Formats: sequence, C-alpha cells, structure tokens
Amino acid sequence: MTSIDMHKLVSSLNYRVRFSGINITDDECRKIVQTLFSIISSELKDGNSVAIREFGRFTLKKRAGRTIRSNIPALSVEDKLYTIPSKRVVSFKCSPTLLDVVNRKS
Repeated sequence: MTSIDMHKLVSSLNYRVRFSGINITDDECRKIVQTLFSIISSELKDGNSVAIREFGRFTLKKRAGRTIRSNIPALSVEDKLYTIPSKRVVSFKCSPTLLDVVNRKS
C-alpha cells in the first residue's frame, strides 16, 4: 500500500480537470487544494463538523486525559506516574458511498 503526497494529489486532480476540458495550471490547482484543506481546518478549529456528501464527515472529538504508569523499576512510585492531558482529535467517518467504492471488487 502506498500513500499519495501533495504533489501527486495536485497532478492527479489537474490531469482529471484538464481531461474534462478545463485548462488550469498546477499552481492554480495547488491553490485550490490548499484552500480546501484550509477551509476544513478552519471549520474544525472553530468546533464545527465538515460533511462532504458521498465522501464523509470530519468531526472534532475530545480525548479525555489519563494517568499512566512507567515500568522502569529504578523510579520511585511518584516518578512512575505520568498525566497525559486531554486534547482534541480529528475523527473521520466515511460515507456509505465511499465504503462501497473502496470495497467494490474490480
């Protein structure tokens, strides 16, 4: 399994857009992708969820803080306990349409 980086994403998008008859440059395509990611990030930062039909939903969840214990035997009991603070994490739930596309046998 491989991953796609920003350069490959922009190139692939530009190829498909050009194939549909719209002529834009890679730089214009990159700005579109970066703007889309910026909008999603901004909405999540403001506490909003982002739903993209037939793709999925990005939501912000709060992960509770917890205390963990170290297994290093040389430490005293007080030094073995660490507190991990609560934090916000991004969650993605894909749509049934995307699940069908991903699981479809070719």
